[in-house]
Order: sequence, then structure tokens, then C-alpha cells
Amino acid sequence: MGVSYQLMLLQMLLTVAATAALVSHRIAETVCEDRCGDVEIPYPFGTTTGCSLDDNFFITCKKSSNPPQPFLWKTNILVTNITIDGRLHVMSTAGRDCYLEGGESDPISTRRVFSLSEFTISSTENMFTVIGCDSYAYIKGYIGHQRYTSGCMSFCNKIHDVENGTCAGTGCCQIEIPKGLKQINYSARSFDKHKSVLEFNPCNFAFVVEKTKFNFSSSYIWNITEKVHTVLDWTVTDHGKCENGSSSSMNYACKENAKCIVPEDGSPGYRCECQPGYRGNPYLANGCEDIDECKDSSPHNCTHKCENKVGNYTCSCRKGYHGDGRKDGTSCTLDQFLVIKIALGEYIHSFFTVYLRRNCFVNMRFNFGPVLLLFGLRRVQRPENCVGIFFAVLLNHIVNDGNEEQLKEVAELAKICLNVKGEERPTMREVAMELDGLRMMHKHSWVNAELNPEETGRLLYDNSDVYKYGGGSNTTAGYDSLKDHVLEVLDDGR
Repeated sequence: MGVSYQLMLLQMLLTVAATAALVSHRIAETVCEDRCGDVEIPYPFGTTTGCSLDDNFFITCKKSSNPPQPFLWKTNILVTNITIDGRLHVMSTAGRDCYLEGGESDPISTRRVFSLSEFTISSTENMFTVIGCDSYAYIKGYIGHQRYTSGCMSFCNKIHDVENGTCAGTGCCQIEIPKGLKQINYSARSFDKHKSVLEFNPCNFAFVVEKTKFNFSSSYIWNITEKVHTVLDWTVTDHGKCENGSSSSMNYACKENAKCIVPEDGSPGYRCECQPGYRGNPYLANGCEDIDECKDSSPHNCTHKCENKVGNYTCSCRKGYHGDGRKDGTSCTLDQFLVIKIALGEYIHSFFTVYLRRNCFVNMRFNFGPVLLLFGLRRVQRPENCVGIFFAVLLNHIVNDGNEEQLKEVAELAKICLNVKGEERPTMREVAMELDGLRMMHKHSWVNAELNPEETGRLLYDNSDVYKYGGGSNTTAGYDSLKDHVLEVLDDGR
């Protein structure tokens, strides 16, 4: 129990350490606060003088609240989240237009201005939304230097006409935000001062809301919360111009191992991101740190071995395999000779001895060192019985030495031995001579370079000093000059 508990504790500690390593990257300057209450404040944003890139990124941290709350600049725009990839999540205020009996305007009616000159309204994250049964609203702003105006209308005669989760114009309508829109203002209005719907819908509402944070409900016809979630896109301006991922400006905001990117929506300025193979805060000096892809929790692209490099990693195969080791490449394939060794190694020891004793030999003293096979003069009667012989030769004489040429020779010999027509198959003596020739070739490997074909042939087939064949007898005894192993074969030559 004690050992198991210690192992479990060690595993927990390792897990905590690994998790801490993933989130341990610096997000702010060393001497600066990186949080305000529950919200992280990554550089280029900052809460004190000298801790933000410039005034556009200054965050006021109101510590009088519990917990402290961050606000953009010196406004009442509450910040809920800041991301390094250019997202600023805030709480914005809905515009409203309310009426009393008799058609009088309610004093709580408001027109909202959301003037953020440096940050744009995210076109991918937000929708302009209008709620009411006698309602319309305009949204105005700038895209670059051009003025922009658009609007939305919503109607309904009774509350039962309104469908939850739908903003198609009955009680609720929505339109998309164009790219690059900034410095907006919007206001909600009524066509007929809500005279016919005042009983269940006294107000109109207009706001820019984050898509994932809003799901329309018919209860909103009566009233909604004043604050809604909105997403802004931020960029760096007045710090050089981004050209081809870099800038020559002295006050360029992207640091080591980082590059600049220009927003797709055409907003002025640029953002920074770490180069491939790095992660962290690209706005901080040495903020982009090398990723050890081979140890990272996210999977790398290697199938066998992974080696981390600075800013990258390489893949390779284990011994006995070949390929580039990549999932999207040639991967790793088992080497041909290793396949044969594994397959035959398993096969021979369990099958070969019994198979040959039963089908080819009466008496055999055999081990898996170099062997010499001698047969009678008859042609192979049952060629399938000899396949095991070639497997043995393959394993012991060729595969272990990795000689590809000899492998091909034995394969060709086996192919001839398996011919359907008996007259086309070699005699046992011819098989023995061929195999012995291959053995001699292996023993005298210098013949490949020193001898011409005629001389090589005499070396391979002059076996008079090695073998003695009995005249006219189908029973043959042979001597292995290397191991002195005697093999006796059947009279019928099989």
C-alpha cells in the first residue's frame, strides 16, 4: 500500500509540474503586474506607467472593487479578457428607447456611443442586435475614413408570436458587423411609440453582442440587462509598418523569434505572433520560447523517433526501419531483410526440423550454422517438400549476412524447383551443386572482383575434392568441409 501510494503521489506531482510548465511563460514585464483581479493583463497592455506599450494599451485597475476590476483606459468599459492574438473582451452598454402610457418617452431612454478610435469591432465575433415589437435601430461608424450606416427592424403583434432562439425579425433582428468598423454609435427607436404593444413591450433595445454569449429569449421583449458582452480587435499602430512579416522601425513591437501580421479586415497597424516552433508573448523581449515538440502535450508528426531542434524538430526511424519517420511523409517501413529474419526465425525453429525429417531426410544431424545439402541423382519428386530447405539456406547463409545477390539466386533456384513439369525441375545433385556454389562464393567473396566468369564457374562447380558420390546409387552421403556435418537422404531422392 505504501509503495502504491508513493507512486500515485509521484504521478500527481509530475502531472502538476507538466501543467505548470505549459503555462509558465511570461505574459508581462518582470516589474509589472500581470493581473487585475481575475483578469490576466498581458503585455502590450499594462496597469501602471511604463508597463504598457503606449497609452492605447493602458488598463485602469480599480482595486476598490472586490475583486479588483480592469477598465479600458479611463473609461467605464469593463475588460473581461485579453488575448495575445488580438482579442479584447469587454462589457458594453445597450441602447434603449422606452415609452410610458400616452406615448410619452421614458427618461431612461439612451443613445449609446462606443467610440474607440484605435480598436475595431470584431466582425467575426459580434452581431448588431435589435429587440422589440415596434422597433428599429441604426448603427453608425467608420471603416477607414469612410462613414458607415446600417440598421435593423423588428415587429410583432403579440408575445405569442415571438419564438425563443430566433432573431429573424419577429421580436428580434440581427445583422452582421462589417470588417474594420470602429468609432460606432447606435440608438434604438420606435415606429409608433409602442402604442399597440405597450402592454407587453414598453422598450426597444439595440446593442453589439458577442455571438456565443447571446441566445434570444421572449422574456427580453419586456426587459434585458444593461450590459452585454462585446469583442474588440486590437492592433499595434505608430510602431513601424509591417512589411513581409517584419519592420525596420526602431520601435518595432515584435521581439526575438516573432513576426508581424497585417489584419485581414484592413485595420491599420499589425499584430505580432511567435515564429513556428515557438510560443509565448511575442511583444516581450525573449518572450517567444522554443517548443519541445517531442515532449509537448500536443502530438508531433513523428511515427517513431522525435528529436527536438531550436524552433523545430526532426523525425527518424528506429533501427531496422527506413523512411522519413513522418505521419505526412513516407513514415517508417520495416526493412526487407528484417522482415525475412523475423518471419523465418519464428517459422524455422518450430516447423523446419520436423518438416524435413518427415519429408526429405531419414537421418539428419543439423544445426543453424552453415550447412551443405547433398541429394541423390533423381529429379525432385515432391518440390513442395524442398521449400523448407530453401528457407533454411535463406536464413543461415544469406539473411544473416545481408547478401541481397545470394538471396535472389536462392529465390530463383526455389522457383525452378517448383516447376509443374517434372522434366523442367533440376535433379537433387544439380540443386546441391547450385547451393554449394553459392556457399563457396560467399566463402571466397574476393572472386567477384578478381575472377572472370569462366574462372568463377570452375570455382563454384568443381566439387571433386569435397564430395564423393556413389556410382549408380541413389543414396548419397556428403561431407561439409566447414562443419563436418553428415546428412543422409532417402533412396528416392526426395
